Amino acid sequence: MTVTRNEMLAAYNARDAYILALAPVERGIAQEPIYLPNPARVFGPEPGFAEVSRAISVEAIRRAILYESCRTRYDQCYNLDPRCGCMAALY
Repeated sequence: MTVTRNEMLAAYNARDAYILALAPVERGIAQEPIYLPNPARVFGPEPGFAEVSRAISVEAIRRAILYESCRTRYDQCYNLDPRCGCMAALY
């Protein structure tokens, strides 16, 4: 997924107000969107002056969304089931 410099700067400058939406597409049909509040944590460091965009792994975004949903529900995720992915999102 490509994120523009403008999108990254908006996420860094308004962390609580910026939400990234990801709509998975399966067999050409868009699925229900999933949302990641404060996506700056998956964008990495702030973009340099000449950086126009950055490629972000969709899997990293999915792990962050899964971790956020577990953390929101349980304050901290203690799910050790490897299918959960929450523990992987911590590393």
